[in-house]
Amino acid sequence: MGLEANTLLIVNGDEFEVKALLETGELTLRGGYKARLRFENLVNVRVYDGRLIFENEGKNFSLEVGQISAEKWAKKILSPPKPLFEKLGIRPNDNKYVFGKISEENILLALSGSIISSASETRLAFAQFNDLSDIEKMLNEYSTEGFQCPIWTIHGKGKTSAPNGDIVRKIMRANGFIDTKICAISDDWSATKYSLKKN
Repeated sequence: MGLEANTLLIVNGDEFEVKALLETGELTLRGGYKARLRFENLVNVRVYDGRLIFENEGKNFSLEVGQISAEKWAKKILSPPKPLFEKLGIRPNDNKYVFGKISEENILLALSGSIISSASETRLAFAQFNDLSDIEKMLNEYSTEGFQCPIWTIHGKGKTSAPNGDIVRKIMRANGFIDTKICAISDDWSATKYSLKKN
């Protein structure tokens, strides 16, 4: 989950009212000034007098978010992100299971070298939903084979045609699951972790 603030943005001396969102790997600006700024492209990131200050493509940026928030935001921008396998809780030699087929490259990379196991031995499962039928197939297999482990669902975001997080959440909750964690994957995909509700 990202950090956000409605704030004053100054770019090369010009002022804009914006909504700033600090998300995984990027700072998104909406409102009077629109931009998506990747962390690796921000230089001279610093905090001064309650402002987050940085440079991008020759422009000087200043966000008035307050001293505490500015320090937190600067730390996040300057700290290297955790690798995806770590965010997803994938450990070497863990027992994992994949429902159906996963085509998302970042997930495939995170799962490389994984052990694919049976339902009784699986600690963590994964499923990519390209359409609604993928969700139905996963739920049927999960129930029929007796899985009990948490499952990461990879679903669409933005303008992709794949079911989005809201749709997946509604179906998963209706089938006895609770969502426990969200992880950004790419511009088109996100992941939500679900566990069975305890009786």
